[in-house]
Amino acid sequence: MHDQDSSKPRQITPVLFVFALVVILGGLIFGVPYYQNSQQELRDKSTVFLNPLPCDLSTGDCVALRGDISMRLSITPQPLASLQALTARLTLEGIQAEEALLELEGVDMYMGLNQTRLDAIPSSRHWQGETELAVCTTGSMRWRARVTFLADGQIYTSHFEFDAQ
Repeated sequence: MHDQDSSKPRQITPVLFVFALVVILGGLIFGVPYYQNSQQELRDKSTVFLNPLPCDLSTGDCVALRGDISMRLSITPQPLASLQALTARLTLEGIQAEEALLELEGVDMYMGLNQTRLDAIPSSRHWQGETELAVCTTGSMRWRARVTFLADGQIYTSHFEFDAQ
């Protein structure tokens, strides 16, 4: 009789293992996307978007505004071209930023991660960094320059689109 009792736990163990596996996989399948979406919503709610004015970054400066805050971005030399050393300059008015970042991304095609930390120019509201556009085999391409900066614990962002070859 003792042998029968010891065999029951062995039969239950695979069932418990399968049940635990289903619970874990279900949690990963449904939990991870839910967590990622909730984090994105949190970032979106906590990020202040500055409204870009119509412009062409490939041929001139671009400006974004929100209340008393203004952001001006220029990238030179112009016109912008792939595989060319570029200098990005950011000017902020109405706010004192602690950090600033420029991201260049393909609008219609993933072109890899291209982030440039902009360095503050001492005793000014100007930031600057060096970057370049990745080469695109299709010729002319639509790009987005996204600027993000941190001020007083708040994240601010805006973006400008332009074409480059």
